[in-house]
Amino acid sequence: MSNLQSAPQGQRKTSTILSAGRFPWYDIEGKPVTPFIIGMAGGSASGKTSVSNRIIRNLGVPWVYLLSMDSFYKPLTPEQSAAARRNEYDFDHPDAFDYEALFQTLLNLKKGVKVDVPIYDFSIHNRLDKSQTVYGANVVVFEGIFALYDKKVRDLMDLKIFVDTDADVRLARRLKRDIAERGRDIKGVLQQYKTFVKPAFDEHIYPTMKYADVIIPRGLDNVGAIDVLTKHMTRQLNERGLTLKVAMMSKFDANQELPANLRILKPTNELKALLTIIRDRTTSRHDFIFYAERLSRMIIERGLTELPFSSVDIPTPIPNQIYKGVVWKGEVCGVSIIRAGLTMEQGLRSVVKDIPIGKMLIQTDQSTGEPQLHYCKLPADITSRYVLISDAQIATGAAALMAIRVIIDHEVPADRIIFLTLLASPLGLHTIARAFPGVRIVVAEVDKEIDEQGHLCPGFGNFGDRYFGTSLPFLAAALILLVIIPSILAADFYKVLGVSRSATKRDIKKAYRDGSKKYHPDKNPGDKAAEEKFTELAQAYEVLSNDDKRRIYDQYGEEGLKGNGQQFHNPFDIFAQFGGFGGGFGGFNQHHQHQQQKGAEVNMELSVTLEELFLGTSIEVEVNKQIICPTCRGSGAKRAVDVTTCTSCQGSGIRVVRQMLGPGMYTQMQQHCDACGGRGKIVKSKCPACSGSKVKRGSHQVTISVERGMADAQRVVLEQESDEAPDIIPGDLVFTLRTAPHPVFTRNGNNLYVKQIISLREALLGVDRRLKHLDGSFVTIKREGVTQPGFVQEIRGQGMPVYEHHSDRGILYVEYVVVMPEKLSSEQRELAVKL
Repeated sequence: MSNLQSAPQGQRKTSTILSAGRFPWYDIEGKPVTPFIIGMAGGSASGKTSVSNRIIRNLGVPWVYLLSMDSFYKPLTPEQSAAARRNEYDFDHPDAFDYEALFQTLLNLKKGVKVDVPIYDFSIHNRLDKSQTVYGANVVVFEGIFALYDKKVRDLMDLKIFVDTDADVRLARRLKRDIAERGRDIKGVLQQYKTFVKPAFDEHIYPTMKYADVIIPRGLDNVGAIDVLTKHMTRQLNERGLTLKVAMMSKFDANQELPANLRILKPTNELKALLTIIRDRTTSRHDFIFYAERLSRMIIERGLTELPFSSVDIPTPIPNQIYKGVVWKGEVCGVSIIRAGLTMEQGLRSVVKDIPIGKMLIQTDQSTGEPQLHYCKLPADITSRYVLISDAQIATGAAALMAIRVIIDHEVPADRIIFLTLLASPLGLHTIARAFPGVRIVVAEVDKEIDEQGHLCPGFGNFGDRYFGTSLPFLAAALILLVIIPSILAADFYKVLGVSRSATKRDIKKAYRDGSKKYHPDKNPGDKAAEEKFTELAQAYEVLSNDDKRRIYDQYGEEGLKGNGQQFHNPFDIFAQFGGFGGGFGGFNQHHQHQQQKGAEVNMELSVTLEELFLGTSIEVEVNKQIICPTCRGSGAKRAVDVTTCTSCQGSGIRVVRQMLGPGMYTQMQQHCDACGGRGKIVKSKCPACSGSKVKRGSHQVTISVERGMADAQRVVLEQESDEAPDIIPGDLVFTLRTAPHPVFTRNGNNLYVKQIISLREALLGVDRRLKHLDGSFVTIKREGVTQPGFVQEIRGQGMPVYEHHSDRGILYVEYVVVMPEKLSSEQRELAVKL
């Protein structure tokens, strides 16, 4: 009997991708289960999504994924985005969708392979950098206006549905949706409906009804049709087989030999003594932790012997001596199964230096007994590494099987996965070996039995409770939340600054500068949200602007920074490095009165072409400037030991001088120490590279980003790129753009001007020409009838891009210059007289 039939109606659970844990998407052999794919088509606002959600609720199967065709709109070009804002872009045409990406996503879902579904933002008419990860599904409901349009996509479907709703109802729903949810005006929605939506339905969408297996008139209101359809689908799904847990138990033969992929630690007296201590229920928690971690290290070290090695010859400190050794081939990472797997992390970090570790939370659903994946965060480069999965024990093997399946779905080959555990049962070991024979398992000892609750016998009890000191369910849950929630809620520093993960230092500086000025507390008095945002921006900049911190953050996240002793500085100190508000806000000094001195601003001019201002470009410039001496690193000393503390001022750089004013009357004042020149340090031997000056001249390459639409004389500021000096923040390097004359176009603001010389014939009979624009495209210049000399024609949308609003363009003004013939023939003269 299937899980769907046996579960009481009140206990049937329907999950979506954002709900509780993910049930298994694979069978006992570890192979993905083929999902039931439903295609749901119909006109815009016909009720496809509502019908889909009703079917999902009625089915009651463990895992259903609703896939919207809206996710697969093609990203728009700047010109198309501008048209979309004018309601002149056809979103209801088949060409608006990326069918290849859609087909590949559905195909991978059909195969049970992990997919990353794009997220489309209608406010910017583009896909976001983030995506939604899906690990297969029992049922996939795919809905969209063209769900049945493409034959390749239709062939993947098990059931095809068309929702047929009256046109007036669809228009009313579309008005409500687009105005309320997508921020559009009623006039634009009606214009788009008349121009694009209705013709698209008549020409492209309605004809796909013939491919449907089922047509549902009136959409969600047709309750009877939906119920009949649901019962039909339930019968289909019941034929999909047993639950994972029942299948594992039914396939197990207790008389089998242990699998060949098992690696058991050598049964020494030392190992037996450690197992005796951790199995003993009277062992104190302190001793349990100590010996469990010691045992974990032994298992980890045994697991590392499964990695490939290569031979290498190295020179030893003894002259002319070579040692024939070996080195590991490839890099390794860890993945802990929360909660008990966390107990092995300390041992893993002590054995493998700087190892990145991911985490998974897999728990058993109490109503079905099935494992559920609740949380998963893995190293970004896991595909290229060997993976050490850690859990304290393997009982039925259900959680281990799910963890391995997730890793394989991230394109890690099975033979690069090593499972580390303290205890295991034959059932769990055979479960893994049957599904993934290439995965090696390292275990300290095998317990032969499992009780009715799924516990190993004799076992060691609840390992997590004994290790963490949690004996009540709510305490265990609280510990899990303490581990997971910081990772979930931790701010994504790239998102805080609004930059991509490939952003340059200049991009990061610009994003911080703009954001910090916008959210500074002095500009937003009493606004707690702005103050919190200001602090977040400072923390994000502090990490991403530092190469070492950024590398750690990219690999380990914010938790990795905390593990390396990272402490954030005062956000106002960081803001001060950018010169505050440039002197415009006196209130700034209330927060930061002791600013570090900043160097002088250096100004330079940069010649750019009109084409570069039109298209945007990056220009590399070699700058000769003062830099900190790389030899002494700004100390001015030959060696580090040559710098000593001044004995006259005790390193303060200031001496207190007493002066007698009269009998019994003294005054004292502070002055710079003469011995050290007020620096507090004395250099015994000067650096030979800079002669003790601490700085020298050097060449430095900078990149100037010329953005589309920038104006002549506009300043491009490179923060802190000017002359360097010890204890001083470098000043800004400022480039002023100077536009070189153009042979064809003249610019005034966002508008372009061009002169067109035409003949008398063209002036009388009309003009039809193609003008080559600054980006290499051609603009059609057309006039009918007579064109007067000096006439100026406006061509809107063909001027310069508007700075920081690149989808908007200025006006192209075309001035016509009529060239008269030097002389006329008698025939031409006669024709002229007739005119």
